[in-house]
Amino acid sequence: MALSCYPDQFEDLRNDLSIMPLAIEELLRYDSPVMSLGRVVKQEVELGDKTLAPGERVFAMLVAANRDPKVFENPNQLNLRRNPNPHMAFGKGPHHCMGMPLARDEGSIVMSQ
Repeated sequence: MALSCYPDQFEDLRNDLSIMPLAIEELLRYDSPVMSLGRVVKQEVELGDKTLAPGERVFAMLVAANRDPKVFENPNQLNLRRNPNPHMAFGKGPHHCMGMPLARDEGSIVMSQ
């Protein structure tokens, strides 16, 4: 869907399949399959200027993190050659998505057809 809005990017990919790994990462950033992650606070912690108590719920808005202008130049623009691309489409750390390698492989297979 994103490529239909950016035909120049689609044409670039069609003409240069070597950028496929970068393109997959950018498409994951631009239209992330996971919008947010919910967590339950286990112990009191400071987050910014707030104190979070055990049992409270927090939601990390990955869709917002993937469009953060402090991290991504022109964050609302699709750029299939974006590098580096520290997106949060699969989460991070010990709770990242275990299906991450499979999703990347599937994306590459579908986009190569």
